[in-house]
Amino acid sequence: MGDQVVLHGSPGEVELVADPEINTDDWFVTEYGGGIVILDSEMGSVFLDDPHENDELDFVSRAAE
Repeated sequence: MGDQVVLHGSPGEVELVADPEINTDDWFVTEYGGGIVILDSEMGSVFLDDPHENDELDFVSRAAE
């Protein structure tokens, strides 16, 4: 979490990752099968259930450790 991204042209940050193999009881996993939440500078928190298929999401950089 904390990776920097661009979503629909505005900067954002990965706020939550719900992985079905790790977070089996997580609400996002039980409802949607997993996904990520992006904290977007313009839209607020945005849930993406299939971020790999979203053409408007671009990875920028990893979070500082």
